[in-house]
Amino acid sequence: MRRRLRVAGAAALLIVAAGWAFGQADNDSDFAADLWAELVEHRLVGPDSIGAVPFARMDSPHSANLVQLETTITVAGVTGLAIVKRGYGEGATRAEIVANAAVGVQNVTVMFRREPGYDPANMDWFYVGYTPNGVVIADRGIPFAGRPPLCIGCHSGAPGGDYVFLHDGIAER
Repeated sequence: MRRRLRVAGAAALLIVAAGWAFGQADNDSDFAADLWAELVEHRLVGPDSIGAVPFARMDSPHSANLVQLETTITVAGVTGLAIVKRGYGEGATRAEIVANAAVGVQNVTVMFRREPGYDPANMDWFYVGYTPNGVVIADRGIPFAGRPPLCIGCHSGAPGGDYVFLHDGIAER
C-alpha cells in the first residue's frame, strides 16, 4: 500500500511539473510577444529600426554580420536591460546595413534581464529568438523563448560572469 502511494505521489508530481513547464512556456511566449512590441516601439527592431554599424562574427551562432544594440526598457511591468542582436547574412555589406537597418535581417536574438527570481541560477536572463517580423522561433514546436539550455550553456561561459560577451572588450569610461 505504501509503495502505491509513493508511485501515485511521484506520478502526480510529474504531472504537476509537466503542467508547470508547459505553463511556463506559455508565459514565456506571452512575455516574448510583449518584449517584441517594446523593441519595435524603441526602434531596436522592425521596419523603422535604428541604424548602426555592424561587426563581423564568422564564428557566431547568431549570424555572420551583427548589429548589437542595448537599452533599458519596461516589458509587462518589468524594467531591465535589453540586448538585441540583429543578424544579417554573409552577403550583407556594411554600407547596406547602415543605409537600411531593416533590410536583410535574418534573425533577431534578445537577452532581457528580468525581475530578480525569474532564473537566479542564470542571472535572471530571458532569451528569445525571433524571425525578422517578430515571430518566436520554435524548435520541434517548442518556442525558443525563456530559458533555452542552448543559450544558457553558451552565455554562462562569458568572461566577466555577466553572461554577456561583448561587454568584456569595452574599457570602462
